[in-house]
Amino acid sequence: MAAKQLKSGPNITIGKVDKAAFYVLMNTSKYMNKIDIILRDETNFKNITKDPRKPLKKKPNKLISINNAATNIIKFTKLTGDYSMEYCYEKVKTHKSGNKLRPIISQISSPTYNIAKQLCALVTPYVPATYILNSATDFLDILKVNSANGIIVSVDVEKLFTHIPIDHTINHIIGRFYHNDNTPSIAISESILRGMLMCLLTYTEKNTNK
Repeated sequence: MAAKQLKSGPNITIGKVDKAAFYVLMNTSKYMNKIDIILRDETNFKNITKDPRKPLKKKPNKLISINNAATNIIKFTKLTGDYSMEYCYEKVKTHKSGNKLRPIISQISSPTYNIAKQLCALVTPYVPATYILNSATDFLDILKVNSANGIIVSVDVEKLFTHIPIDHTINHIIGRFYHNDNTPSIAISESILRGMLMCLLTYTEKNTNK
């Protein structure tokens, strides 16, 4: 009962803690002000004036039609029906000075979410596992059974996902799929995969009428 009363309060926002299974109570106006500061940063986000949902369906559907007509091995389901836009919510970094917020962009309701999931499943096996850890627990287990040499450094990358070089990343994926003798190619043409990755990772208003 008390939790419901707090949640319904107009001046209180209940948020999740980043990297911990806890919740925090925040002043709503202060919380919204922090979000506004994050979203107004034009080095990370861009204002748009048109509803992008229609082109976000039209472009992938064209690629899907071409792909599905060319192969029976890997097929994609066309985007039909209504979709919502992605939405942003924040997790509170209680382990950081000033209780900064970590913005999370949820794409579950967006037109391209299911295509992204399917492409992720196709791309993941090609990711080299040599330097990948699944969790901090894996890292601790490695330290326990190995003699540590040198210095261990923890690097905190700020605003990682909004600063990933998209063109370079797509070129790297294409190179690993189609131009690497050590990895087999997949039953999707190079142009289709590149086009789908571009649809998923980029958006410009000047292309909305195409």
